[in-house]
Amino acid sequence: MTSTLGPPAVFTDGMTAYPHAVRREFETHGNNSPHRVVPSIRAPESNNLVERLHGSEKDRIRPMRGFDSEGSTGALMEGFRVHYNIVRPHLALGMTPGEAAGLSSIPGFRWREIIRLATRPEGTEAT
Repeated sequence: MTSTLGPPAVFTDGMTAYPHAVRREFETHGNNSPHRVVPSIRAPESNNLVERLHGSEKDRIRPMRGFDSEGSTGALMEGFRVHYNIVRPHLALGMTPGEAAGLSSIPGFRWREIIRLATRPEGTEAT
């Protein structure tokens, strides 16, 4: 399915098939194509952070079962998101992304503490 309204830019690596595919999908002609080649993996436009997340997701879910319904899939992916952002320290950051964003560190067995905080009665203070 093609669209006359497309994104302002589509960033890719230098694979030669991409310009044609972008023109075909977004019905562009000439120099008004939204296709942009990212010059380096360190460029601000690079999607390496997202690709790294996708790689971690694939590593985790490939051996798993449980994507039988939308509910179980959503629960597993939400758990993975929490784990990735709050529990798992990242080598490049030296801390979790949550800590890098200013969230307080969670001591000890982090999942147990996250569950304790998430299930405390409404209106009570975290201790």
